[in-house]
Amino acid sequence: MLSLEGPGTFTNAEAFVLNQGAGLDLSQGVVVTGDIEMGGGLLRSSGGAKFKGSMKLTADTSVQVSEGQIMNFDGPALSLEAYTLTVTGAGTLSNPRGFVLGDPSSVLKLTGTNTINGPVSLNAGTVDVDESSTLSSDLILGGSATIDVASGRTFSYGGSAISLGAYTLTLTGGGTLSNTNSLTLDNSSSVMTVI
Repeated sequence: MLSLEGPGTFTNAEAFVLNQGAGLDLSQGVVVTGDIEMGGGLLRSSGGAKFKGSMKLTADTSVQVSEGQIMNFDGPALSLEAYTLTVTGAGTLSNPRGFVLGDPSSVLKLTGTNTINGPVSLNAGTVDVDESSTLSSDLILGGSATIDVASGRTFSYGGSAISLGAYTLTLTGGGTLSNTNSLTLDNSSSVMTVI
C-alpha cells in the first residue's frame, strides 16, 4: 500500500495503476493530480483527500473512505462499465459529475454505512446496498435496472423524484428504500417490480 499524505499536492504525469493486491492510501487532505486505473486494487481515504483526474475501471475494484472523511473526485463522471465498484467504510464518496452504470453487469455495491454524493445514472445494472447507506444526490433512471437492499438495511435517497419513464425498476432484497421524493410512473411502459 502506497501512502500519500497532505496537505500538499502530488502530481503524477502517468496514471496510477492499481491492480489486484495493490493499494493507494490518501490522508491529511492530500490533493492528487493525475489519472487512476483501477484493475482490482484498493483506493483508500483514511483522511480527507481530493483526486483531480479521471478514474477508469478495468476490473472489479474497491474504494474505502474512513468514517467522517470525504474523498472528493474532481474529474469526469465515473463509468463502471461491466464491473463492480465496491464502496466500503463509513465516509463520503463525492463526485459532482456522478457515477454511470451503463452495462447489465455494472454494480455499485455499498458495503459500509457510506454516503454517495453525486448523481447516479442508472441506465442498467444494479445498485447493491449491503449496509444502510445514503445517496444524497439525484438518481436518474435511463434504462431498466435494479436496486437491491439487503434485509434489515435502509437505502436513504435524498435526491429529486425518480422518473421511471419507459423502463422497469426492480426493487429487491427485502430491505427499505427510504426516499424523500416520489417514484414516478409517468409513462404507459413504466413498471416497478418489488421482489
